[in-house]
Amino acid sequence: MSLKVFGVSAVARAMVAVSGFGLIALPAAVAVAQDTAAEAAQVEALAEAIAVAVAEAVAATEGMSEDAQQAAVEAAIASVVAASGLPPAVVAAAIVQAAPILAAAGITTPAVTAAITTASVAAQQAVAQAPAAPPALARSEEHTSELQS
Repeated sequence: MSLKVFGVSAVARAMVAVSGFGLIALPAAVAVAQDTAAEAAQVEALAEAIAVAVAEAVAATEGMSEDAQQAAVEAAIASVVAASGLPPAVVAAAIVQAAPILAAAGITTPAVTAAITTASVAAQQAVAQAPAAPPALARSEEHTSELQS
């Protein structure tokens, strides 16, 4: 899963094109861009925290069986995720983003790969089971007409 941060102007143009509300849509576009940037920062920070926890778990279980190492890595990931309190979509993206961080650091044991896969599947299931976001507040036609004039 990849997150892309859009520029405010691109989001505003898209909102104008889709909604026809002109500059009235700009505050909403700014909020979307800020939310996306904040979410991307959360994903990055959580991915880094997961990578650190996994590295520590691998170091602590050096010389142990693959099953013991996998269990320790899974527990480390679960602990970081639980402490973050972040929504499932951010967690899922962070787990995916943690894998290349670990690979770049040379932490690619079969136990780590299996633990990342298990955590990623669990995160994707949590995303699928998460309640949908509440619908945006809709304006009546009368209120929109007043704003446009």
